[in-house]
Amino acid sequence: EIAVDGPTGDLHSGAYGGIVENPLRALSQLLGGLHDSAGRVLVEGFYDQVMEPTAEERELLAAAPFNEAALMDELGVDHLVGDPSYSARERLWVLPTLEVNGMWGGFQDAGIKTVIPRVGHAKISCRLVPYQDPDQIRALVETHLRQHLPPGVRLRITDEEKGANAYLLPPDHPGLMTARQVAAEICGQMPFLSRSGGTLPVCDLMLKTLNTYTVTFAAACYDEKAHAPDEFFRLASFRRMQRAYTAMFLRLGDTPLSTGH
Repeated sequence: EIAVDGPTGDLHSGAYGGIVENPLRALSQLLGGLHDSAGRVLVEGFYDQVMEPTAEERELLAAAPFNEAALMDELGVDHLVGDPSYSARERLWVLPTLEVNGMWGGFQDAGIKTVIPRVGHAKISCRLVPYQDPDQIRALVETHLRQHLPPGVRLRITDEEKGANAYLLPPDHPGLMTARQVAAEICGQMPFLSRSGGTLPVCDLMLKTLNTYTVTFAAACYDEKAHAPDEFFRLASFRRMQRAYTAMFLRLGDTPLSTGH
């Protein structure tokens, strides 16, 4: 969370406008400078640790169904942003992001109140990819914000959570292969391989601590509006996951796994 502080209190914009920096304007300028017009992150060093997908990885990702027009129609947007040198699916599954999750400040009640607010707030987050370090990325973003802060205001940064490393299963991992076979039996179709921002931090913790990959099933479906006010889950999905985990445990019990898996 970041806060841009201005005057010691809200000011009458008619009396002080034009000479006192508006924290919301400064905040908007600061946030607008995080990306270029295409949506590429402008924070220096942000992409330094990003590994280009191999030819095999690109082939695996390309095999998954991905209809840009249908996706835009479903989301209610008429344009997809991001680095044009990558395909939309690669921008979604391979590249990191920096997002503004919320902004607030000043007068927000019904009616009009002409003020220069005392402070403006925003929350930002990053979707990281393998080999990016959360602490390093946080430091790079903080440096960028401080270097580009307009004069006349002050910046406060609050770290609410430490963050988590990206987690990626090797496509040939025996646990993943078993999970795909189980899913195919239950759902009637072999799952495609893709990537998604939504890592469980405990998976990376298990890998670092026990040198063991973690394979999980997810009960959520793509149309259940994750993180929206009307998010929901289907009970039928939980029942399928119960069947899936039972089948996977039985299979894994009969499958020798090599050391390190």
